[in-house]
Amino acid sequence: MKRTQKIQKTQDFEKYFAQLYAEAQGILVERQSQYGANNIEALGVAGVFSRLNDDKMNRVRKSLNGSVFKGRTVLSEESLADLQHPSTRDALMDAANYCLILIALIEGRWSSLELKERR
Repeated sequence: MKRTQKIQKTQDFEKYFAQLYAEAQGILVERQSQYGANNIEALGVAGVFSRLNDDKMNRVRKSLNGSVFKGRTVLSEESLADLQHPSTRDALMDAANYCLILIALIEGRWSSLELKERR
């Protein structure tokens, strides 16, 4: 691989994930403005982890409704198609945000953060 190709791939990688992070941040800010900080504070670390595992990841698991063959997960064409469904992507974005919320809670930052008013 030529150096210019490697640089382009690096830039594509960085640009793609910057876009994903920006999208996740937009979703987090939008939902935070809808629900407020109290719902997360009331749940605490254990509650947020439970929501992440029980709610969000169960939606993803349902999309991955494959089978196990010789110790490996085998996904059907139908299961792979379900991964493209917008609700699966939404659940994955929510899961990413819940992970970041957990970090803020664990570090004791969640309660001290204020959401700027949207214009």
